Amino acid sequence: MGNSWYYVRGECANPLVDRAKLRLLEAEGQPLDLAQLRQMVVSGRIADGDSVWCEGMAEWACVTGIPDLTGALEEARTRPTDQRSKPVSPAGIYSNAFMPKGLPYVRVPPAYAGLRLRFAAMVLDALIYFVLILPVILVLYYLGDVKTDDEPMGQFVSVVIMIGAWLYFAIQECRPAQATIGKRAMGLIVCDLEGRQVTFGRASGRHIGKYVSQLTLCFGYLMAGFTAKKQTLHDMIAGCVVLKKPQDSYPP
Repeated sequence: MGNSWYYVRGECANPLVDRAKLRLLEAEGQPLDLAQLRQMVVSGRIADGDSVWCEGMAEWACVTGIPDLTGALEEARTRPTDQRSKPVSPAGIYSNAFMPKGLPYVRVPPAYAGLRLRFAAMVLDALIYFVLILPVILVLYYLGDVKTDDEPMGQFVSVVIMIGAWLYFAIQECRPAQATIGKRAMGLIVCDLEGRQVTFGRASGRHIGKYVSQLTLCFGYLMAGFTAKKQTLHDMIAGCVVLKKPQDSYPP
C-alpha cells in the first residue's frame, strides 16, 4: 500500500473517499507515513474503531482491518494505561516553533456546543453589535430630525439594524475563524454537517433562520439543549452545527 495515510475518528458514515474531506485533513497536518501511523496506534491516539485510508484503497477501512497495523494494535492493547499518550496543549515546548520533526500534531475531536455556551456567546455578540450599531442609529435619527422630519425614520432604522445584524453574523461565520467575536470568546465555531467552513450563503440562511426560531417563541433556540447534535432550529434549517473549537495537541 501507499506511504501517505489519512485517519478519522470513528467509523466513516460514508466510506467513499471525499477529496474535500482529504483537503480538510491535510490542513490539520495529515497525511502520515506508515511509521507515524503505527506510532499513533501504539500510543492510543488511533483506536480500534477509527478509520484509515491511503492511495490504492477503494474506500475508508477500519484500522483493525489493515494488516500493516496488526502488530501496532497488539502492542497498544498490551501497553500499560499510564504509558499511553494524553493530549497536550501546543503551548510551550510543543508550540510550532519548537515542534520536534517527524511526529504529527493531533487534533482533539470537537464536541457539540451546549446551550449555556451558546447563550453566553449570543449575549456577548448582542452587546458588541449594540455598541457598533448605536452610533449609526444616532446619526440616522439626527439626520432625520434635521433634514427629513416627515420620513418614518423608525422603520428605516429597523431595516438598517436587521441588515447590519445579518452582515455582522454572516460575514464573520463564513470567514476562516468560523465564528463571531462572541463565539470566539467562548471557543465555538460554526460549520456544516461535514465539519467544513460554511459559505456566505449558508451563513446567511442560518441567520435568516433565526427569525423562524423566534417565531416559535424562542423554542427553536432551546432545541440546542436536547437535540442529538445540540442544534437549534435555524441550525437545522441551514444544515449547520456549532462546535467547541478543536485544540491542537501533540503526543509527548
